[in-house]
Amino acid sequence: MPNAGYLLAGELLVETRDSGKQVRIKAADALAEIVDGVHRGRTGTQAAELIVFYAGSSGVPLSRPAISSKPLTSLLDSIDQRLHIAQAVALNKWDSGQPVEAPEREQQVIANARSQALRFGVDEHRAAVFFADQIEANKLLQYRALSRWHAAGSAPQTPRVDLRSQLRPQLDRLQRTLLSQLAEFDRNGPAQCQATLAQAIGQLGKDPQQSLALIRATTHLCSSQ
Repeated sequence: MPNAGYLLAGELLVETRDSGKQVRIKAADALAEIVDGVHRGRTGTQAAELIVFYAGSSGVPLSRPAISSKPLTSLLDSIDQRLHIAQAVALNKWDSGQPVEAPEREQQVIANARSQALRFGVDEHRAAVFFADQIEANKLLQYRALSRWHAAGSAPQTPRVDLRSQLRPQLDRLQRTLLSQLAEFDRNGPAQCQATLAQAIGQLGKDPQQSLALIRATTHLCSSQ
């Protein structure tokens, strides 16, 4: 069964299943086709260390135990909370026929993050990049949900949560929490940031798509470490 993965260190020269095209994958990149614990490809010029997220299982990775980092775990928890809102947002867009892409709203979120950043002790550019990553990760899950519902011919008959009056205020509150936690992470985050982050995501036990969304949401998290 194919699994999702994450390249922790080194690089891989990957061959795609169908065309045999070679793509060089570097540390911190996600991999989407891992079979029996091994990526279909060969190692590159460096030794490669790989974390695997098992599809359809508990999601426990092949990795060593993560280094404890409360600023990181607190931040990941809030990032995960924000990602959980994606399905409710997607349901609203399914009902209304609105596209996933909402450039004006996205720019508003990023502008709000910039305007609040200094109050929390976060660099404005750092805040903008971080929330751009949150937006892109959230959209990945929205696209996933909508694709699944289109294939099924219908969306779940679950109670809807209003996008404007409920979901967006919830996202705005999470924005303030995330800025506060990002500031704490930048002050007291782990020394081996990229390795610790990869292990922490793996240990959350998410399914492959959720794990990849978390990876996308934390793409630039270690850039200040």
